[in-house]
Amino acid sequence: MCTLEKPVIPKSDIKYFLQHRWDETPAVSQQLDGLKGNTTIRDALDDFYTREVAIPETLSALRKEKLDQILPGLIARIQRNNSRVRCLEPIYVGSIAEELNIRKDSDLNIILPLSVVGTITPIPADHKPGMYELKLPRLFNIKEINEDRWTGWRGERDCLSPVLANLMFRKFIAKWRDVRQHTGTVVEPGTDAGKTSPVRIVIAFSDKPVSENNDILSIEIIPGIAIGKKSSGYRKLFVAKDFTLRNSCQDLLWTAVTYENERVLLYKVNKADDGCRLRVLKILKALRRKDEALAQLTTYQMKHALLHLCDEQVDQTQWQKRKLEQCFIEILGKLVEFVAKRELPHFFLDKLNLLDNIPEKTLAKIESRLKVLSKREKELGRLLQKE
Repeated sequence: MCTLEKPVIPKSDIKYFLQHRWDETPAVSQQLDGLKGNTTIRDALDDFYTREVAIPETLSALRKEKLDQILPGLIARIQRNNSRVRCLEPIYVGSIAEELNIRKDSDLNIILPLSVVGTITPIPADHKPGMYELKLPRLFNIKEINEDRWTGWRGERDCLSPVLANLMFRKFIAKWRDVRQHTGTVVEPGTDAGKTSPVRIVIAFSDKPVSENNDILSIEIIPGIAIGKKSSGYRKLFVAKDFTLRNSCQDLLWTAVTYENERVLLYKVNKADDGCRLRVLKILKALRRKDEALAQLTTYQMKHALLHLCDEQVDQTQWQKRKLEQCFIEILGKLVEFVAKRELPHFFLDKLNLLDNIPEKTLAKIESRLKVLSKREKELGRLLQKE
């Protein structure tokens, strides 16, 4: 008699989240040898959160007012563009959508999937995990060429070009800017020349010019391709952005993203401990502004370290109340572990190391700094008090 093994459900499948009870609180893991959870650290973290992270109601209302003022017309302009390609309903991601926005940093990324008619085939790129070419149907005659709906979007080898997609979006947004003329709004990049990254709209909340010293709202508009239906749990998203490059994306390579699945898990984490671990993530995000070494890590890398931590811990004490300093120590310890190994696997995408593009010297500095902060209470306190 043979027994059937239980099938392994990949993390890319929404059924994975239904099988795993992320909304139950995991047991407190082994604390680091250096810092022990105590009220001194807790008070310092609470004070830092109040001073640097928590968003005053007036600022929160102002951000909402600005979004309500700009988004409807902006999205409608891109959706009803003058090309043959229309856009579907937007997918909101980024710190605002994930409730990870802080006082001095407010980002909203909007993925606008292109309406796909016919078949688009994703082809994995060699030696570039998470990157894909998106193959369009070939054109065989003049009639098909003249009627091609992807004119202006089609690149070499019948591939959908992320570079051309970003340039098309910039043209649509430039028309919106010219018509609306919103005060205190900057569209980046300002010209087509040499700029192939997604368009970013930076909005100031005052009459002063846009700068890092002012309260600003940053909106990035990213062309996307959605393959499959969200309701089926198998939808795959690809965006015209290369996160490993600072100013551009490669001509034919799209990036697979898992924002929707990440949001499902963050919601479960938030529910499990009344927001404790997400508060820590916001604190780490704000600390990046005050520390040269921590600034080399992205909030996205920190978020995936948290997802791995939550997935590894066994639930022994359901709904246990977590203290802020315990969560902070655990997440800091997980970051130390990943940076020491020089490997932080993407939680969903196989063979994708989120530390791959950080130079070794930089990783060594990050590792040293994380170890200092995890073992020396006075140094951590000094950083938390830094203005």
